[in-house]
Amino acid sequence: MGKNHMKTQNVRSSLSPLAHDLPPVRILIRGTNWIGDAVMSEPALSAIRQAFPKADITLLVKPAIAELFQQHPAVDHLLIYEHR
Repeated sequence: MGKNHMKTQNVRSSLSPLAHDLPPVRILIRGTNWIGDAVMSEPALSAIRQAFPKADITLLVKPAIAELFQQHPAVDHLLIYEHR
C-alpha cells in the first residue's frame, strides 16, 4: 500500500499565546535501566531542577535504580515500576 506518512503539527502554534510561556507544574522523567546510565543522567536531572525550580519532578524507574535516586535533591517523587 506504500509508505506510511505522518502529518506533523506544530503544537506550540496551536496553544494560546501565554500557554507555552508558563513553566511546567509537574514533570515526569523516565529514568534509565542501568546503574551506569543512571549515574551519567544525574547532571541532566540537576539541570532540569535548576531550569524549573518550582516544578514537582517525578522520576519513573525500575526498583534496581530507585535506591540511587531516593535522596536526590532534584527529585521530588519516585515512581517505581517492574517490567514484565
